[in-house]
Amino acid sequence: MEEYRAQTQAAALAKGLGGAYGERQKAVLEAAAWLPAVLQSAGLASLATIPLLSLADVWREADNSLRIAIYKLFCQVSPSLSPAKVNIKSIIKRVKVVMISNDPIARALTLRLYGILAHLIVDNIDIHHSIIESLESSDPLEYNAAIFATDKSAKTSMFLMEIVQKIARISAKQGPATSTKLIRILCHMHRNTSAAQEARALCIRLINQSPPIETKLVIIRSLTILSLHVPFQIPMQIQFLASYLNNDTSELIILACLDNLSSIAESASHHFQPADIKRFSTIISNYLFRTPLKTTKCLHLLKILGQTPRFAQLLFVPSSQSYVNPKTVFDEIINMKTVKGALQACEFLCMGLEEGRDEKRKSEAMEQLSHAIAVCKKPEEIEVFLHCFINVVCVGKVDEQLGKRVKGFLQMPEVAPIVSKALPLIHSRTFKIQDSVFDAPLVVTVLQSAGFLDARTSFNLLKQSLCFQSRDDSSLTPAFAKDLLFRGILSQHESGTQWDVYKLAESALIGGHFQLAKQLLEECTHTLSEATSTWLQILTHIAIAESVASDFPTSAVSLYYLAAMLMQSLVSLKTPRSFATRFIELRIASLQTPGAPSVQREAELLAKGFPDIDEQSVWYLEQLGVVEESVLDANGDTVMGSGCGGKRRLGFPRYFFVTVPRVRVECKVVGIGKKEGEDEVVVSSGARISFVVEGGVVATDGWIKRGHGSQMQFHQACLTLVPRSSYTIETNTTVAGPTFQTAIKGSHFETPCSLGLSMQDLSRIGGPGKYNLNVNTRMVDYDGRVWHTGPNLVIPVTIL
Repeated sequence: MEEYRAQTQAAALAKGLGGAYGERQKAVLEAAAWLPAVLQSAGLASLATIPLLSLADVWREADNSLRIAIYKLFCQVSPSLSPAKVNIKSIIKRVKVVMISNDPIARALTLRLYGILAHLIVDNIDIHHSIIESLESSDPLEYNAAIFATDKSAKTSMFLMEIVQKIARISAKQGPATSTKLIRILCHMHRNTSAAQEARALCIRLINQSPPIETKLVIIRSLTILSLHVPFQIPMQIQFLASYLNNDTSELIILACLDNLSSIAESASHHFQPADIKRFSTIISNYLFRTPLKTTKCLHLLKILGQTPRFAQLLFVPSSQSYVNPKTVFDEIINMKTVKGALQACEFLCMGLEEGRDEKRKSEAMEQLSHAIAVCKKPEEIEVFLHCFINVVCVGKVDEQLGKRVKGFLQMPEVAPIVSKALPLIHSRTFKIQDSVFDAPLVVTVLQSAGFLDARTSFNLLKQSLCFQSRDDSSLTPAFAKDLLFRGILSQHESGTQWDVYKLAESALIGGHFQLAKQLLEECTHTLSEATSTWLQILTHIAIAESVASDFPTSAVSLYYLAAMLMQSLVSLKTPRSFATRFIELRIASLQTPGAPSVQREAELLAKGFPDIDEQSVWYLEQLGVVEESVLDANGDTVMGSGCGGKRRLGFPRYFFVTVPRVRVECKVVGIGKKEGEDEVVVSSGARISFVVEGGVVATDGWIKRGHGSQMQFHQACLTLVPRSSYTIETNTTVAGPTFQTAIKGSHFETPCSLGLSMQDLSRIGGPGKYNLNVNTRMVDYDGRVWHTGPNLVIPVTIL
């Protein structure tokens, strides 16, 4: 259907291009709506050649307004064009005729068309010579179009030396007035070593001719971009920029050199040598406090270099000859009272504090900030210093004394109105960095008690801190949580206190604070209501925490008791049976943790608490050993047997989930081939047939001992190609299946397996012909025991 529509649209385009002027314009505009989609479709791309050739034919004889419309259409489709999709040689052959025209606008449009098709004509020497020769045109439109085409071609061209030599000849004629657009092309000469060296030499010659500052800036940037692509030029560029920092007096050139050095430091800091750091620290010290803009640029470069450990030792250790005193820098820049400069100064100071680990310097920096903020008048200045203060606080350990200082700082009259703006920074510096030593709950308490945060915001911050705070943090004790929650934050809530406790318990579980989660839930047990929807959320949290407990066996017992407490509460509330199914399912998952006590007593309580249970709940209760086992039918599906609605008895708790493999009756052919009908597969030799083995979770009448719950099962799929002769091609695909724990959650999985039909394999069985492909599946464990055998599947295969 899509192919027919594309053919109809192509015919309409051909008809429109052969009509009057208005019809031709309309046809081109309509083609812009459907041609890009045709090119992007893998099955329809071949249909785009004829429409594109028709447009190229019209290009030769059309007026410039129609050429502009066609040019815009090519701009849309050019990213989707490739030599495999269209006949680019035929298109270029029709278009290049216009280059001998006397119309400079037509030639300019053709050159721009060459530019957008540059990735398709990388080896067309005629087109490249045509573009290069147009660089000497006296018409400004054609000249700019030639620069555009040269710039695009230089990114993919195989003739870089010709481009460099042409630019060198033009620059020799024009001298310092050489166009900056032309110079920018030189930064693309990095795919050819000789061309890269010629381009650098040409740039050096041009900058030594004392061109205008604008041209100098373009040359410096072009040299930096070129050197980043040609690593052996980076040391030369570093020395080049350092010499200009020393000798040039223009502020724009100095700023440009600092920017380019920062670009090199970000991408290739390993090219800097200790001697370079010493040289730059001396140079930067001369520019550091002259103007705010220079100061900002210098700090940015120092900050990038300071992030490299070997340079941090040089910059921040007082005994080093390259030492830059962060305290001096910080004091000077703070006095400038510029927003960006103050933030960078603070970051630089924090880097120095991290390197030195000097608590005295940290205290001095905080004291300096406290004095500086008192003289600020504008809110944006106060906000900057607030951010700086929080950044400094995040360095090192936060003790009780520092907590008091934070509180005092936040209570300053100048800070109070805008303290809420610091929350994003507090969040990023404390909660997203898991190994942070910053005491997040302490700050939340300070902020809330100071009256700057509402209870809900404080609660959200605390919840996030519980997720990421270190599990060994002594401040996260049940007593602390109780005091913080019930006296501080949650006591201010008019409603939803229970649910807030549940959410905090979830965060504590995710963070591994099982004792804290237990304490939180015990505090609100006495106020439980019959509305068990909130309890279902907590049960989900237990399932989340179970995966955490697998990495922390010592916390598994705490998790078990938490689950037991929840279950007993549910039993005492006589929870409706509609909630029993989900609870028992998650209860099973929580009980399969190492070190958990026996489930016998819990199963008894559970059975007494639910006198009437639906059939689905019976199946889960069966896994606890409360009811008799169910049986499997011939297809491996669970059938509710005598245990359903019959006598229930306590038995040994069994964990006997087995994943049963099945074969989906479908395949994919990788190579030349196709699938005919529902069953038969027709392929060519050398193709690969891929099948998918499905698995579902069922219960079986076997059992394994406790402690084997983490034993891994494997799918084993055997594909055998049986010809009329007695030889076979066989392949075994073994892929890890889910653990028993995952199986309990009712997982479904798919295992791909495939059979290659190489010429060598086929030669053993007699070559092309008709075969039967037998697919056998089974489930095995590490010990080689077969747990279940899947069905056999026979698929007719014809090999051409």
